[in-house]
Amino acid sequence: MTAYGLMDVTLESILHTDEWTDDTVETVRRALADQPELARQVWLWVQVSDRAGCRLDAIMPPLDDLMALAMDRSGRRLDADMHLRLGQCRTSFGSACASHPALNAIVDRMAEDVAAFDIAWSRSRKAQPATVRSWYGRVAASVPRMAAAAVAVVALLVVGYLVLQDTSQVLTAPVDGVRMVALEDGSQVRLVEGASLWTSRSNPRDVSLEGRAFFDVAPRADAPFSVRSGDVITTVVGTTFGLEALPDETRISVVTGSVRVEAAGQDVWLDAGLATRVPNGGVPETPYPFEAMAEMDWTGLFIFRNTPIDSVAATLSRSFNVRIEVDKPLSGRDLTGTFDREQGLDEILGVVAAAVGAELDVEERGTRYRLLATRP
Repeated sequence: MTAYGLMDVTLESILHTDEWTDDTVETVRRALADQPELARQVWLWVQVSDRAGCRLDAIMPPLDDLMALAMDRSGRRLDADMHLRLGQCRTSFGSACASHPALNAIVDRMAEDVAAFDIAWSRSRKAQPATVRSWYGRVAASVPRMAAAAVAVVALLVVGYLVLQDTSQVLTAPVDGVRMVALEDGSQVRLVEGASLWTSRSNPRDVSLEGRAFFDVAPRADAPFSVRSGDVITTVVGTTFGLEALPDETRISVVTGSVRVEAAGQDVWLDAGLATRVPNGGVPETPYPFEAMAEMDWTGLFIFRNTPIDSVAATLSRSFNVRIEVDKPLSGRDLTGTFDREQGLDEILGVVAAAVGAELDVEERGTRYRLLATRP
C-alpha cells in the first residue's frame, strides 16, 4: 500500500496507489477538495481514460482472432480453419492497431505464451500432441492476467469517480452549440462549442477552463473569482469577460469591470474594453483595446458598449438580414447592453427601443423595422 500525507497527493501518486483503504480514499478526497487544480487533472484523466476504454472496446477483435494472430507469430502450424480465420481478421486487426498500437503488444505477449506452452508440452513426455484446443484453454486462462493492467485502470476509474463526485464536476458544451452554466455563487458561464469547465463544489469561485467561455461573475469583495487555463490565472471580483483557452495561447477580453491576468510570474490588469494574449509558456502581452462585436463574435452574443444606435441597427440588420431604419433624432444616442442572439430580433429590438426612448414600428415583420423617436 502506498502511504502519503495530504500535501503529498499528486496525480502520479493517485495513479500508483496499489491499495485503496478508507483512510487512503479520505486523504485523496480531502486533497481534491483543497486543490482544485489537482481535482481538475484527475477528472480530466478519468474522462480521457474512460473514453479511450470505450473506443478500445468498440474496435477490439474477437479473442479467437487474436489467438490466430498470436499462433501465427509464434511459428506454430495452423490448420485450414485457423488459416481462414487469420485471413479474415488481418484487415480488422490492422485498423484496430492504427488507433491503438498497444494491441500489437498484447498479441506479442500471447505469442510468447504460445511458444512457452509448446516448449513445456514437448518436455512433458506426454503421448498426445499439442492441439489448438489445449492451447486455447491455456491462453483463455492467461488473457485475464494480461488484462490485469486494464482491470486496474477500470478500478481506478471507479475509485476516481467515487472520490471526485462530492468535490468536482466537469461541464462541457456541445461541439456545435452553447451551454449555460449557473454556479452556486450566482455567477453565470456561457460555454461555447465544446468548451469544458471544471468546478469544485467546495469552492465554486475557483474554476478551470479549456476552450471558449463568456463569464458574468457575481461580485464578492471577500472572495475573488479565479479561472485557470493552463498556466494562466485570471482573477476577478465581479465583472463580465470573455476567455479563450486555445491550444497555442489564451486570450482574455474584458467587457465590464477589471481583471488580473497572471502567467510565468508576471501579471497585467485589464479594464473594460481592454484585452491581452498569453502565448503558451509565455507572459501576458501589453493590454490593447478591442471592439467587442468584432473580436467576441464567437460568444453568440451581441455586446454593445456605448455603441451609437445607428451602428446597433446596422449590426442587427446584417445579422438577421432585415432592414432597420433609425429616426434622425435618435442618431446621437448610444446603447450599452448584451443580448443573446437566440432571443430573436423582435425581443432584442423591443429592449433596444425602450433603452433609447424610441418606439418600435414593425412595418413588415421579419423584413422591415423602424425605430421612431418618442421624446427629444
